[in-house]
Amino acid sequence: MFTLGYHLHAMFPNLKPYLYEVSKSRIHQMRNLSVMKAREWNCRWLYMIDPDAHVDPYVQYKGDGFGNRFRPFFDAAWGFVQAHKNDVGPCVLAAPACSLPPKREVQVFRKHPRERNGNYRLTKMTRQEAAGLTGWHRVGAVGSHVLFIDMRVFDKLNHPFFNDVFKDHTETELHRGQDVHFCRKCVDAKIPIFVNFNCWSDHFQYAPVRRPGVEEETEEQPTGG
Repeated sequence: MFTLGYHLHAMFPNLKPYLYEVSKSRIHQMRNLSVMKAREWNCRWLYMIDPDAHVDPYVQYKGDGFGNRFRPFFDAAWGFVQAHKNDVGPCVLAAPACSLPPKREVQVFRKHPRERNGNYRLTKMTRQEAAGLTGWHRVGAVGSHVLFIDMRVFDKLNHPFFNDVFKDHTETELHRGQDVHFCRKCVDAKIPIFVNFNCWSDHFQYAPVRRPGVEEETEEQPTGG
């Protein structure tokens, strides 16, 4: 985050930081609160980064071995909105990421044509399919790992913008998560969603913090050399 802040300040010297603190937070609550705060502060864009996101981990490499160069996500997103501000309109931009082991599924969804009942299906891209893609692609939904959102998007949506949807009133089985729910609302409002496959983000989870004494008993001791 410090690297991102330094990078943004270099691009926008007059950028002012705004901080707020929340206790007992939930994921969808924090996303909806971020939208509310961004509106209060008259923000034009909302940049959401999950705490378990490792943004731009591959930029240090020259490419993927097939002649495709990796790009910092913010640079790519800002370049996109500047290049398409007259033809795309309010949109959602995202960096792709994968779920945690063992499945490690790509959290990007393709939208299929509407069926007779008026609904449409979303299917996840395979790892093989996503590995062969480069640049910006319009998609049906994406995990809310790293998002760059035009604030005008929320003018076209109803509250709550982010919310988990369950299969029935018992709320014991998830139908779709808050990120896919948000994306479906965008698709229904004809708001485009784009993902850049040159800007992968890693999904990072911390190791468990165990009780005192356990680390000392099980941790490998460094060897002298």
